[in-house]
Amino acid sequence: MNVRTLQWAALGSVILLFAVIVLVVALPSGEQVAENEQTRQPESLSVGEGGILNTNDDPANCEGIAIVSRNKESYGQLQESFAADDQIGFAALMESGAIFSVPNCTEVLMIGNGEGFLSFSSEVRITDTDNSHFAETGFVPYEFAIQK
Repeated sequence: MNVRTLQWAALGSVILLFAVIVLVVALPSGEQVAENEQTRQPESLSVGEGGILNTNDDPANCEGIAIVSRNKESYGQLQESFAADDQIGFAALMESGAIFSVPNCTEVLMIGNGEGFLSFSSEVRITDTDNSHFAETGFVPYEFAIQK
């Protein structure tokens, strides 16, 4: 290769790099939300607050179920079974009664926060009188216990 070809190659590389930088800076960051796409973000509950359990991204969507662990030990086992994609372990927890399911939008009262490895959990009491688990308590991920 001669010097002239190397100069043109270097100049072309600089121009291409400059164009990429301009495009990256000019593109929207993705953090902007169009006005018509704004959705209500669910707010987590504080101790003593009533709300609902909902596992969906849209808090108005009541389809599906939420899984409630009866105690701290079963909450840890449930998290382990989800992390390992252990469907047999999940079924065993359900069959033993260590966990139970309630429909999304079931009314609850937040009665406590988890501690240690449970720090991302909420202890709730089922307050929905139409639910077969009325008055029972259990642990759920904190982001599932939200305001109505």
